[in-house]
Amino acid sequence: MKILEKCRLKEIVNKIVENCNLTLLTYEDQENIKQIENYFGLLIPLNIVGLDNSDKEKEVNVMLKLKPNKMDDRMKAVLDYLFETEHYLYSRLVPMFRQYNISIDEIIPTCYYADLQLENEVIVLQDMTYKELNLALKLSLDNHIKYFNGNKYEFIKSLRKRYDLIRGDVVKGTKCLVYAHGDFWKENILLKYEAGKPIHACIVDFQTVQYMSASQDFLNFLISCTDTETRKEYFEEFLTIYLATVTTTLRENDVELSSLKENFKHDLRLVAENCIIRSFMAFALWCGLEEGGETLLTSKNTINKSQAISRFTKIIGDVLDDLNQVGLISL
Repeated sequence: MKILEKCRLKEIVNKIVENCNLTLLTYEDQENIKQIENYFGLLIPLNIVGLDNSDKEKEVNVMLKLKPNKMDDRMKAVLDYLFETEHYLYSRLVPMFRQYNISIDEIIPTCYYADLQLENEVIVLQDMTYKELNLALKLSLDNHIKYFNGNKYEFIKSLRKRYDLIRGDVVKGTKCLVYAHGDFWKENILLKYEAGKPIHACIVDFQTVQYMSASQDFLNFLISCTDTETRKEYFEEFLTIYLATVTTTLRENDVELSSLKENFKHDLRLVAENCIIRSFMAFALWCGLEEGGETLLTSKNTINKSQAISRFTKIIGDVLDDLNQVGLISL
């Protein structure tokens, strides 16, 4: 796999801090550790710290987008065109939109630097996959935690108090680390049908791919896509089927993991609280409680407020009871 040369990375970093009017302090050289490759390119997350004009530290989180490592001759022209088109969007179209005061900053990442020079092609974009989501999750807890005052689910308050620790250490200590989907639920699965029955499935929307435990995708899916009755009856069966499928897939690729089941269950206990935090905002949105964009997101459907609160607290209460029952949390 192609590794970005250190000297080239330093050039890119210098361009970024120059365009941000910063004086470089440090940057995290991630080399080949956290590269994310898909059909259209190679993404390298990078953290840069510099001093602004007031000598205050400023952190800049970016994604370096490079051309794919493997391009056969048949597809090279297509991928070159796609890369050049993206470069044109950020270097020409986005500045034009801003010139006419069209607000696009919430949906289009900032482009800090772009280069189309042969063998040096790179587009450096604002990493929007964590910061905005993290703020939205925290605000959702702040806005709706009051619905759990005075009942056994005040456990939610402890999640808010330990929020930074839970979210900051979500990878720490986990054993089944992979590049996981990050937003794995039924709406991101496409099914192919024949005679009214699903015969094939594929996963879509990989914008939140993260280096994390696979147990997070598994548990997020169960929380968001099953009801309490289904979880109570089939949790162990779901786990068994999932792990059996993973084991089969690994063996097909000549990989054996003898302690997969034990490591996965270990990780489930470590990621459970983070999964609850994520589900808190998701269900608040679904129930119609995110009003006026307070969490950067707004519910599309609105219903009777008291009914929405009742529905929301029932769902979250069920999730907490179910995770407590299987030993992933302690109420």
